[in-house]
Amino acid sequence: MKTAGRALERRYKASELSVHKQAYQEHQRAYSKSLREVRSQFYSNIIKGNPGNSKKLFSTINHLLKPQTAPHIETTEEHCNNFMAFFSSKIDSIHAVLSGCLSTLPILTVDPQSAISEPLHCFPEVSQQEVEDIIRRMKPSTCALDPFPTILMKTNISIISPLITTVRPQSIQAGYVPPALKTAIIRPILKKPSLDPEILANYRPISNLPFLSKVLEKSASVRLQDYLKQNNLFERFQSGFRSAHSSETALMRVTNDLLMKADAVSPSLLIFLDLSAAFVTVDHCILLNRLHHTIGLTDTALNLFHSYLTDKTGHLSIGGARSGTHTVTCGVPQGSVLGPPVSFHCYADETQLYIKMDTRPSATLLPPSPLSTITNCLEEIKAWMKHNFLQLNSSKTEVILIGTPHQIIHNQHYVFWAGHPPLHVRH
Repeated sequence: MKTAGRALERRYKASELSVHKQAYQEHQRAYSKSLREVRSQFYSNIIKGNPGNSKKLFSTINHLLKPQTAPHIETTEEHCNNFMAFFSSKIDSIHAVLSGCLSTLPILTVDPQSAISEPLHCFPEVSQQEVEDIIRRMKPSTCALDPFPTILMKTNISIISPLITTVRPQSIQAGYVPPALKTAIIRPILKKPSLDPEILANYRPISNLPFLSKVLEKSASVRLQDYLKQNNLFERFQSGFRSAHSSETALMRVTNDLLMKADAVSPSLLIFLDLSAAFVTVDHCILLNRLHHTIGLTDTALNLFHSYLTDKTGHLSIGGARSGTHTVTCGVPQGSVLGPPVSFHCYADETQLYIKMDTRPSATLLPPSPLSTITNCLEEIKAWMKHNFLQLNSSKTEVILIGTPHQIIHNQHYVFWAGHPPLHVRH
């Protein structure tokens, strides 16, 4: 069914016909239903097959009903302030390091996109039906800043949606985001369950925004993505924060390219780039400049993003305790709706580089060799990141040589890119 779904998806993307879109959506619903039925049958078979095995039954039911408990964190105002101070100092230290490197780097210029046929001056108005559709699709998660539980809004959508439809044009059409919709509750989330919960560096800040803020952001995000699509402004290989794309489409692309190179009897060098705190180090001035000169936003549309990024505040909360108010001067919050698409289009997130290697002994002596090509590419990416206040995390950047055992044995001793630390090839 998954293969058939991919075929229907390709047909819909090629034709963009409503009938093909409907066929693809109906197949995906049937596929999701089949997955639920198979999953249910799988656990039913386990329960039926172990009538006297209480240990197996308990572990199965516990796995289904009890999610992994969050680590205990001290719930005091002082501890909340310590968390907030740590997250802020991490961003400040990255900016300080990168600011010291700018004087030694060549000046980078931003070329306007000649493909933009019409700049985006303002966002079109949103209908009441669209507001209701957005609310229905959103998860009923409630923020501590919400005046009432989100579930009440979803169950009384016909009463609430006219009010939202009335408020939104006054805000969005004027290019202004009210302060109440720019305040977030920040929660520290452990990056991995296996990490030590006592170490602050093992946490990442996740912003919990008011539900109404997410509704307004979602409507603006839909229009921004429509504009990017109409003007062909999406990155060619962008899979994140893009409709009908995911980590699966990115994996399929990389896997297909590597298999094609393997068919050509050549190993491939694959590099996974990782950034340090990518979302929270984004410089607002650079981002707004790119939105204007590269993406084509102007007038009210640009003012909306300026208002969205300016004077954002947050409180870090653990349990019932809160930190003092913190003003966000850079970055876009993880947990927002509009933040990720904006930052991803203008900045690299996790990225893969790969190149076909030549196994002939003389290949490394012929300029430019694959190794020197990809090393130069890394240096240019690193320079671009510094200009944009992004830091490459060398300790988490992976370099993998992919090929047959015979191909790998002749290429396994590469050490390249004299950064700190240097990158070693593994296989």
